[in-house]
Amino acid sequence: MAQESNKEIPSIVKHLFYGEVTEEEVFPFPHLNEGQVEMAKAMIDAVDRYAQANIDAAKMDREAKIPKEVLDGLAALGLCGLGVSEDYGGLGLD
Repeated sequence: MAQESNKEIPSIVKHLFYGEVTEEEVFPFPHLNEGQVEMAKAMIDAVDRYAQANIDAAKMDREAKIPKEVLDGLAALGLCGLGVSEDYGGLGLD
């Protein structure tokens, strides 16, 4: 019989929900080069600023939907193209 582990596994989703994203959760693997780390940090900062200025999480919870304006804003920041090849207009991040 397998034993259950009491060890908590870090969850980036849990921390995203609470707005507590740590660098260790974002950059554990694969190892990014210095330029990629700087680009990712800039993206995180941009998303944080956007969220603080434009996202009313309580309203989204009450209405159970994400407004189109929020999705459009996140897309404008490049979040929808993170894993899309640069050949197709994305950022080409794997």
